[in-house]
Amino acid sequence: MKYFLTADPEDMSQGALSERVRYLKKEEGGQRIMCEVMDRIREEGRKEGREEERVNTVRERKRVEAAERKIRELEERLMRLQTAGGK
Repeated sequence: MKYFLTADPEDMSQGALSERVRYLKKEEGGQRIMCEVMDRIREEGRKEGREEERVNTVRERKRVEAAERKIRELEERLMRLQTAGGK
């Protein structure tokens, strides 16, 4: 990948690799291939981002539910203490 990113498409010193890099960087068919590859990579990234967001949302929902349960428990305990103290 590093060679592809830095390679001069006119430099043919690496034989078949240079030919392929030149095709992908300079020729219409190669550029079309690279666009399709980049579209797939971008879509995979979007899917990963959506999945990560879903996981984070579920985690946050669980935290909120746990906090709400704790608040209810504390409120119930306080009510019992207030009731017991008033007797």
